Amino acid sequence: MIHYDEYKFTKIEAILYGGEWLGLSILIGWLFYHSIFAIIILFACIKFFYDDKKKILNDKRRKELNFQFKDAISSLSNALAAGYSVENAIAESYDELALVYSKDALIMRELYHIMRKLEMNETIESLLADLAKRSKDEDIKSFTEVFSIAKRSGGDFLAIIDMTVNSITGKIEVKREINVLLANKRLEQKIMNLIPMFIILYIRITSKEYFNILYHNIFGIIVMTICLSIYLLAYWLGRNIVDVEV
Repeated sequence: MIHYDEYKFTKIEAILYGGEWLGLSILIGWLFYHSIFAIIILFACIKFFYDDKKKILNDKRRKELNFQFKDAISSLSNALAAGYSVENAIAESYDELALVYSKDALIMRELYHIMRKLEMNETIESLLADLAKRSKDEDIKSFTEVFSIAKRSGGDFLAIIDMTVNSITGKIEVKREINVLLANKRLEQKIMNLIPMFIILYIRITSKEYFNILYHNIFGIIVMTICLSIYLLAYWLGRNIVDVEV
């Protein structure tokens, strides 16, 4: 099953992102240094680009699982309230969510895994605990802990689960709304990141000799390296501002 604390590229992703970094290396090497050697040096830093991409994709995947988990526990709570046993409620939730998600969706794969393991006489508590451990998700962890305690305590199990589900789904909905509000800011930040590149590109095309004094000499290399460092720092700060953890 998926371990959500790490992301592994497929072969296609590795090729696509490798091509993306090659394109960026050529663009940066040409704009800032006008040097094939600079392009080679930049492309050699592909591991850092890969690591950053993996982090972005993994964060996106964990958010996706979190949002899908909300639908799963809501469906599970409804099935339990309708009188299904826990095992049958899981199966009912799977069938209901199949109308919304594809079988390759993260939550569908997790529910299918749980159903198969239940058939092998594993406990629902251990399976939910495994999901919480792999996902490193606080909402899944909270639900798992409450579910396990409520199931063992012999109290009003349905009322406890319903209250917990309402609390968690409300929290996740707030996260979703915040992410929607931040989406425009993220788009603005991406556009702002491109503006310096477009300015340099425009000058290079319209006034080809304007930057010549900065190419192929120590002074120019130092100046352009400082400019590139400031640009990368601004990019990093901007991304961290809009990518707040919610």
